[in-house]
Amino acid sequence: MKKIPIFPLQLVLFPGEKLPLHIFEPRYKDMLAWCLSSKSPFGVSSFIKNQISRIGCIARLDTVEKKYDDGRMDIICTGTDRFRIKKFDSAKSFLQGDIESFNDMKDDAGEKQLKMEQLVPLFRELMLLASQETLSGEVQVPAQSYGFAHLVGFELAQKQKLLEMRSEQERLQYIHKHIRKVLPQIKAFEEVRRKIRSNGHFRTLPPLSFNIDE
Repeated sequence: MKKIPIFPLQLVLFPGEKLPLHIFEPRYKDMLAWCLSSKSPFGVSSFIKNQISRIGCIARLDTVEKKYDDGRMDIICTGTDRFRIKKFDSAKSFLQGDIESFNDMKDDAGEKQLKMEQLVPLFRELMLLASQETLSGEVQVPAQSYGFAHLVGFELAQKQKLLEMRSEQERLQYIHKHIRKVLPQIKAFEEVRRKIRSNGHFRTLPPLSFNIDE
């Protein structure tokens, strides 16, 4: 079991994701100073409904972009591996946790590929609707489930649920189900907006074809 600093934030960090942070609170300035001196990563755990989530993601400190005279820092981190907090430790000015690895179970490669193929058309449709106009070029499709997380309108709790799933197949299915649910709502909203835009403006109307009986 390993002990690392824990940084509770109102966000979810996913493996492979870049995270810029401005460090300004005294306890987190202490935490970063400790991480730099000990060459240690820290853990990002989401803070939801006044609770620190036990499942989080390790943040590797890539660069310190700027150091301020008062100890504040602008840093860039990258999410690496998921962890589970077994025990909290508040002995220092910043929170620490005894953690263990939290890895995926084995997936069926064929099923995983099928889930991705089913998801991609829905995702493209969602992106085209969300852009409010036709996108120029091809919609960029993420290579794995975590890449969809910030693009499909998930709430914080939904992102955390995705992080806690232990199967890529399950995560892809979860995203697929979410998009299927929100697409009709977005389409309905777009139709209302189209009707609103059509009111109060000059419109070109097609000529009517009719006969008048005399």
